[in-house]
Amino acid sequence: GNSRVVVSVHDSGLDIYHPDIKNRVWTNDGETPNDGIDNDNNGFIDDYYGYNFAAAVVGGDPTSVYDYGGHGTHTSGTIAAENNNGIGVAGVAGGSKASDGVRIMMMRLGDDYGSPYIYNPAPSFVYAADMGSVISSNSWGGGGYDQSLVDAINYYTSTASSPALNGGIAIFSAGNSSSSSTDYKSELENVMFVAATNHNDQKAWYSNYGSWVDISAPGGETSISYQGVLSTLPNNSYGFYQGTSMACPHVSGVAALMVSKAYGTGLSNYKLFNALIEGTDLIDEFNPNYAGLLGSGRINADKALDLVGTGDGSSNGELIITPLNIVTEILDGESKEYNLRLVNTSEYAIEVELSKENNSSWVDLEAAKLTIPANSVAKSLVTIHS
Repeated sequence: GNSRVVVSVHDSGLDIYHPDIKNRVWTNDGETPNDGIDNDNNGFIDDYYGYNFAAAVVGGDPTSVYDYGGHGTHTSGTIAAENNNGIGVAGVAGGSKASDGVRIMMMRLGDDYGSPYIYNPAPSFVYAADMGSVISSNSWGGGGYDQSLVDAINYYTSTASSPALNGGIAIFSAGNSSSSSTDYKSELENVMFVAATNHNDQKAWYSNYGSWVDISAPGGETSISYQGVLSTLPNNSYGFYQGTSMACPHVSGVAALMVSKAYGTGLSNYKLFNALIEGTDLIDEFNPNYAGLLGSGRINADKALDLVGTGDGSSNGELIITPLNIVTEILDGESKEYNLRLVNTSEYAIEVELSKENNSSWVDLEAAKLTIPANSVAKSLVTIHS
């Protein structure tokens, strides 16, 4: 895995000090940790390792991504636990040494009590897109229809961008009710749902299924065959878990490997989605009662990697500004506000200075100077007066 590839994990939290995880944690280079200041002016104070979005609903420290439940540390380990370090487990995109491997941006949605619930997920997708994530891993799903969540996921898949991938892809677990009930989010573009298989390529007993499922991946069966998924847990420990929650990060990890291989080639989220679907092994023969209901098959990393091009692992990047032009009608005495979006797709922080032509009085700029961290987004409010 390429260390420039960022996977946002929207989950209970992360043990950032775990020996198999500590070298894989994304950090916000535009922020100084624990100084109580929003150094990068992105609207979040001390968001150095990610952010605790649950705190706005259930309380707690919004700057802490600590995992009180273990779920998020487990899913993150499957994606990115360090390889070749002589301990623990090997993540799917965990690299070959301490300095490489993809990075985990923790979007904490769990409370301080280790409950199995998630809180306030919608803003985490906007943050992840703006801060450089291109793969969003979500070991949760279901719930009643939420327009704000739909809007946020659509924002992520359409707006997330870096030299690693044009657009974002959001990957979700299908659920553990052995049900065919459709998750409404499966209707969204570039959103992938993952069913779980056991070690015999059969549908795990608990896994949801249906024509809305896109793909399958190993989820384990600890309760029947003692064949669970081993991964990282808080406090330097490890454990076997089962669930579509465990299947989802296998697909996220393979996606991260593919994006790492194709880094700098202009790979799109649409092409990545289809390559993941095509890069599978057929498993219908092992699941005659669920033929066509477990997606295209069980993920195969080797096949999937063959379906994307090879980049050089680097990119000069660019500054993308939208909108470039604003055409509007304003009534006498009226003002209109627009957000100027500046995307830095390079590997370095850049400084941008905004100015008004001829010091025009009919336009105001919220910020004249901006520092945009590598692979990040900045926004500046532009106000136009009549």
